[in-house]
Amino acid sequence: MLPFRIPSRQETASAIVIALLITVLIDPIAAHTATVLGAGESSSDSLNSLSGTLVLAVSAILIAPIVEEILFRGVVFDAIRVRYSATIAIVGSSLFFGGIHLLIGGVSGVVFSTLSGVLFGWMRLQYDNLTGPTLAHALGNTYSVVVMAGYLPAFFA
Repeated sequence: MLPFRIPSRQETASAIVIALLITVLIDPIAAHTATVLGAGESSSDSLNSLSGTLVLAVSAILIAPIVEEILFRGVVFDAIRVRYSATIAIVGSSLFFGGIHLLIGGVSGVVFSTLSGVLFGWMRLQYDNLTGPTLAHALGNTYSVVVMAGYLPAFFA
């Protein structure tokens, strides 16, 4: 059974700190990497309508964090951890996580998701719980959606 429990105060604080790291450190690294490689940014065509924005927001902020954390920090992480070390489980699950973001996020999405996945994997290992990584993931995605919708500027883009 996958571990979803009420997070401790420390785990909740870690989720918030990780979400901030994603926002101010990983997002700019991913954007810079895409620029250096000439890969450009991903499309945000779904933000052209209110219904598209709502679908994107619900899927990115609620559905994706739950489904992706169950899959990558739950199933994939555990499958790798059974045979290999915790470090390999974190890196391996993060590479898979980054890889699925290629089509929707381009190079920037892969870099962003892989680096974020390392932090989410660390949380899974540290607390043996999927709630903290799911919360951090949702907070990070909230920032991305708000920036894509034009309500906030990207911090270091």
